[in-house]
Amino acid sequence: MKESIKKTWNSVKETVTNGLETARSTGLPRKIILVLLGVASCIIVVVLFMKALGYLFDSIYSFVNRHFYGVAATAAGGSCIALQYYKKKDERERKMAELQRGSDAQKERFCKGCYQTIGNWLYSGIFSAPNFSALTSCQRPLRPADMGNPTLDAYTYHGMMYHRYMIPKVDTENLDTSLIRSAVQGLIDQHIRTNGLPPLIERSENNMLYVDKAEDMKTYVTLTLVLSFDDSYIQRVAYENAMTEVLNQTYGSRTLQDSDYHD
Repeated sequence: MKESIKKTWNSVKETVTNGLETARSTGLPRKIILVLLGVASCIIVVVLFMKALGYLFDSIYSFVNRHFYGVAATAAGGSCIALQYYKKKDERERKMAELQRGSDAQKERFCKGCYQTIGNWLYSGIFSAPNFSALTSCQRPLRPADMGNPTLDAYTYHGMMYHRYMIPKVDTENLDTSLIRSAVQGLIDQHIRTNGLPPLIERSENNMLYVDKAEDMKTYVTLTLVLSFDDSYIQRVAYENAMTEVLNQTYGSRTLQDSDYHD
């Protein structure tokens, strides 16, 4: 019996010793100590934070209790100032929205108004170029009206103006639309550089008319152009057109006057 107890004790002792040696070699006690220190530090930080919040709330309560009327008057004044600020802000935003709506409406009218002008310029200058068919495998439409209409094909999207025109293909084979887009853009740049696009674009480097995309529709190609006219330019053109209309009406009314009935 004594030998059995002694053997068991030695076995347990050896097991514990081996376990402690293994733990020591892997650094387990150190890791456990670090974890316990970390947990204790977190607890201490939370406790200190809660105490600090308690002191802060007590200080605020004490201050408000001592200066209640002053705090109330300050809060009321601050509320009035904030209310006036947000009223003015809302008013500014409303006026800006109205101006933006007016600008968008003017841009929409401009976009639709110059659709035929640009279409006729494309028809007579770009699509009639001697190398147009060779470059694009497309041909000039029979009439400018066949290229589209401003009601459906002139539109604005996210403040940008777009014109869409349809050009018949020479045959029904699939075409390289990137090549068509590049060729048409080159012709547009060349014509604007040499002759401009009257009365919209003066003779200059092209920075107002771009080919956005070309789409193969089996029997025809759809070209979508981007009009990069800024708001100040649109307003100036609209003003000039309005003045021209007024002058025309003025001169027209004068021609109807009879000198026999007027001094």
